[in-house]
Amino acid sequence: MGNICFSRRICLFLDRWMSLRGGAEGHSRMYLRKAQYHWGWDWGPALASTGPYLPIRLEIFAGRIDDLKILPKVHDELDKADIKVSAKISGSEGNHVLIEVKAPSGGVVEKKVFEVKNEEFEGSITVIEPDLWWPHTHGAQPRYEFTVELLSGDKSSLHKITKHLGLRHLKLLQHPLKSVPGTSFAFAINHTPVFSGGSNWIPGDFFLPRFTHPNSQGVDTNYRRWLTLAKSGHQNTIRVWGGGIVETDHFYNLCDELGLLVWQDLLFACGNYPAHDEFCELVREETIVQVTRIVHHPSLVLVCGDNEDVWLAGLWGWDYKEEEKTVEEWMRGNFQHRKILERVLPEALEVVGISEVGLEYWESSPFGGKGANAGDVGDVHIWDVWHGPMHPYQFYKDLTGRFVSEFGFESPPNMRTINRMLPNPATRQSQSLPFLAHDKGPGAQRRAVMYMGENLRFRMDPLEDYVFCAQLLQSEAIGFAVNTWRREFRGPGEENCSGALVWQLNDNWPGISWAIADYYLRPKPAFFAMKRALTPISISLERIVTKENLNILRGYPEQKSKIAFWACSSFLTETTAALSFAAHDIASGEVAPISLSTTLTSATIKPNCTTELVTIEVPYPTITVVSATIRSPTGEVLGRCVSWPDPLKFVTFAKDPEVLLRIKDGRDEVLVKCAKPVKGLVLQVSPEEGEDADWGDNCIDVVPDEEVRVPVRGLARRGVEGRWLCDWEGVRRVEVIRE
Repeated sequence: MGNICFSRRICLFLDRWMSLRGGAEGHSRMYLRKAQYHWGWDWGPALASTGPYLPIRLEIFAGRIDDLKILPKVHDELDKADIKVSAKISGSEGNHVLIEVKAPSGGVVEKKVFEVKNEEFEGSITVIEPDLWWPHTHGAQPRYEFTVELLSGDKSSLHKITKHLGLRHLKLLQHPLKSVPGTSFAFAINHTPVFSGGSNWIPGDFFLPRFTHPNSQGVDTNYRRWLTLAKSGHQNTIRVWGGGIVETDHFYNLCDELGLLVWQDLLFACGNYPAHDEFCELVREETIVQVTRIVHHPSLVLVCGDNEDVWLAGLWGWDYKEEEKTVEEWMRGNFQHRKILERVLPEALEVVGISEVGLEYWESSPFGGKGANAGDVGDVHIWDVWHGPMHPYQFYKDLTGRFVSEFGFESPPNMRTINRMLPNPATRQSQSLPFLAHDKGPGAQRRAVMYMGENLRFRMDPLEDYVFCAQLLQSEAIGFAVNTWRREFRGPGEENCSGALVWQLNDNWPGISWAIADYYLRPKPAFFAMKRALTPISISLERIVTKENLNILRGYPEQKSKIAFWACSSFLTETTAALSFAAHDIASGEVAPISLSTTLTSATIKPNCTTELVTIEVPYPTITVVSATIRSPTGEVLGRCVSWPDPLKFVTFAKDPEVLLRIKDGRDEVLVKCAKPVKGLVLQVSPEEGEDADWGDNCIDVVPDEEVRVPVRGLARRGVEGRWLCDWEGVRRVEVIRE
């Protein structure tokens, strides 16, 4: 306790002294090696807890393996893997170390004994023709059982550690591109470039023990539920954000098991950190210990120095001159943090040996190109939508980068969550203080209303309508962005965009934020929009401007009478598919004309990239909705998309679209039909009947003459409700037939 009080006194003094320098660079949080989000962020409360957040135990031993480091390296030819192992040995009785490797299918494939010398050991073991680990979007996740056992003089076991080890070849591709400036930024697993679609991860609770401690809910339960949710959304990449923690072993083990790639920030975020010798030594030791702990995981694909520190140096005028390369120059300026980013961290990671497993150190995020957040080199954070100039989300097309490691759009949580976070019904209003106090984002009120006013006819009250509209708009923005950026993953030499990581997957309290699933693991519509954009084979579209307005008519939308369609595939072989198109008048539901026949059309989808399909003309674009479906040769729906006039606020919807749900007992699905087009149909179990079902898709667009299958688990015999955009203008009626 004395140390904690002493640190606090130092921080109070430093905070007064550093406040003269202004901004985030003077914040006392940066002088404590503690999760930075505990001082509050724009999505969570400021609650700086103290004490350990993981279990503490006392161990008694005669011999023990400490600081175990495993460095698996798959050769370029993919024909063998060398696994270097080293550790320190504590105790006086350990003489030898046995290493045993068992194949994923069982059976010992290699075994060796190494001698302990000077209380240390190191050795290497080789696996021939390894079963390779892949992200789940591209292959299987075989893992070897890797055991390191300390033996006494009589060969009895003193200490044994077992890891499950995936073997993969990793390379960060940064080569010139054929048609755009700059260089690629793509992770190649086993020589296969991967489009990284996924999320940013923040700590799962503002009180970490509620999430990480096995005496609360069980570590596997919390982490597995969240990471399984991400995988179910076809996400393959998680960025562990630098304002949190280097996660627990359970987290990385699950990412290995589930086939999720991990981008790991080191623990610096949005600040100008001190660089005196004592602090740097703490950082060096922390980095060696933490990265040694996780370096063997096949899921780990990048170690990044920080979150947004270098970018902020440019935005806030700190002394960051690329031509200055020495510590002496940095220490004379006011951005001394460069010493950590460019000396301390790289040297610590060299001690760990990250390059031996194919990992690279990336100095910051965003980073690369002129001004750190340039977009044509390295990774980019796109916050000119929602933050900054608050561009329309449709600008995401032009705001692309080689790898989008952050972007996002706010919305409230699920109404079930709101009812729990606001127990007083009188406060459940879109403009009540208790509701708005759960949004920590600066200027969020004006941003939310402005964006909805640009795009939708919306209602502030009742709160259910406001939440529906805000969540629908978030899903439109996120779906548009991911579809647009995935399109730019066009093949070798044309990896114009190789990643889209939404900010953020999760919340650390019941709040209004950028999360695509709320604190209680309830997915928002944006989760499903992203899931559809990341399906193994997706089909998407863009309405193209065909006539610009005269200046006198600039208040009217530009004419968009052409629609371009494309397909994206993560499969490693070509796919033969059938395409079908349909068009309907939005108000009446009657079939509308388009320039392409609505009969099936065959297409060959190229592997692991984008295939441009067709462009069609729509004679009456402002009143016509166009849908497209892509099917396998056996008739299985691989993907579908629906194109509406933009903006939606000018669309006239049917007063009663006659939504019909068919539910067959014993089948985990709901079949949806309608007589007139419906935008953003959200299905749920009535709150009066308990927790919602687990929907495999939601917030869907439905057009006449089709039947949309919605997977669902846990529905049982409970009733289903449905709602859609502008249902308050007509009849909100859903017919349910049980068969």
